[in-house]
Formats: sequence, structure tokens, C-alpha cells
Amino acid sequence: MRLLTRASATSKISAPRRRLTVSGWVGAGLLAVILLVASVPRLFTRADPQGGDIIARLAPPSGAHALGTDHLGRDLLARLVYGARSSLLVAVTSVGGAVGIGVTLGLAAGFYGRGIDTTIMRVVDIFLAFPAILLALALVAVFGAGVGSVIAALILVSWTQYARVVRAATLAEKGRAYVDAARTIGAGDLHIVIRHILPNVSSPVVILATLGMGSAVVAESTLSFLGMGVPPPAPSWGWTLAFGTRYLRDAPHIATFSGLAIMATVLGFNLLGDGIRDLLDPRFRPQ
Repeated sequence: MRLLTRASATSKISAPRRRLTVSGWVGAGLLAVILLVASVPRLFTRADPQGGDIIARLAPPSGAHALGTDHLGRDLLARLVYGARSSLLVAVTSVGGAVGIGVTLGLAAGFYGRGIDTTIMRVVDIFLAFPAILLALALVAVFGAGVGSVIAALILVSWTQYARVVRAATLAEKGRAYVDAARTIGAGDLHIVIRHILPNVSSPVVILATLGMGSAVVAESTLSFLGMGVPPPAPSWGWTLAFGTRYLRDAPHIATFSGLAIMATVLGFNLLGDGIRDLLDPRFRPQ
């Protein structure tokens, strides 16, 4: 008994404790700052993102305008600060909807198999046959420009990846002993899926969703850049970048700062996703 107690104590002491990596903390810090900017914009700027001074159009960064002005004389800092709301709203909502649809269909396909699996996977193959950005453009063209249309388009484009990952993980989990034990005590299919299988397949979903938010920010900016995203004059990083490219020689600060805002947000999501992956991966061992 003493040997067992001593061995267990030794294993507890020697077992490495997994923690979020440095890159993960950097990503979390970037996203915390961006979330604070989007939540409390008045802390960072008092300017009106819609109001412009045509006399001060294309002004470089100065004391009056920290990041300069755009082609209509609007304060660029205010446009970027309030534009963060649109980007984060699209990212969180579209990824949440895609996760809900993809996880539900992936669990159904992996758990029941046969006809349900075949039907769902053929639908997934049809969606994957089209390039994602072209499919998103077609859907926005059908729905019309707007935040809701962008969110709906991104959900329909991205749910397939979650369905495939969850289906593969469910196929691996449903044959394990704990599932058979749950069936033995009379647990129903819904209880087994929700209480037993879903928690064991959630790790890759969390990682994929974190990385997917960065892709959603890029997709929203791309659609806005092409004129099919958030309609003007609402502040949007994609719109600001699109107009900034027209004045690269006279006012390079417009495209530069809007591009940096997109890059910082995507970098934050990617670093946090990598950190979460290393944290949840059982093969990861901190050195």
C-alpha cells in the first residue's frame, strides 16, 4: 500500500502540466485588445466614423487625426475602431452557426452511418466542389449585400469542414468500450451522443473554430473589398482597404493601417488556435 501511494505521488509530481504556450498568450492578448476596442470604442476615439471634413481629405497622421483621414475626410482611427465591430460580429456569428450545423450533421453521419452518412457526405462533397470565395460571392449576390447576407454565406461555405472532422472523430469514438457500457445500462442514442461522444470530439472543433474565426475575418474583408460585404457608409475594414488601394501614392496610410488591423486580428486568432491545439493535444509535452 505504501509503495502504491509513493508511486502515485511520484507520478503526480513528475507529470508535466500542460499550459498555454507563449504564442497562445500573445494571440489571446492581441484579441483581448481588439475586443476592448470593439466593445468600448469611446476609450480610443471621440471622432464620428460617419462625419467627414472634405477639406481635410487624405490628410496624413497628425495631432488632429492620429491615423490620418480617408478620401472623404473621415477620421481613419474612428473608421477602424468601429469597423472592428463588424469584423468580430461576422467572425463570431458565422463560426458559431457553422459549428452548430457542422457538429450536428457530423455526429449524425458518424454515429448512424449507412444512408444518413452517405447523404450528408454527398452534400458535403457538393459544397466542397466549389471554391469557397466564389461560392460566398454567389450566395451574397443572391441574398444581397449586408451583414446578415455575409454571415449566412460564410455559414453555408464553412460548415462542411466541421462536419467532416466531427464525423471522423465520431467514427473512432462510437466503437469504444464506454459507448458499449452506456448501451448496456440502457442509455439512448441521444444520451450517448450528447453526454459521451460529443465531449470527446470537441477538442478538434474548438481548435478549428478558433482558426476559422481568422478566416472569417479575411472572408468578410474580401467580400467588402469586392463591394459585396458590409454596405457603405458603415465602417468596414474591407471597404477602407478597398478605397485605400486607390490612393496608394497620395495617401498610403489608409491601406496600410486597415491592412494592419486585419493582419493583427487574423494573427491573434491563429496564434490562439495554435496555442489551444498544443494545450489540448495529448502528444504535446512542454519542454
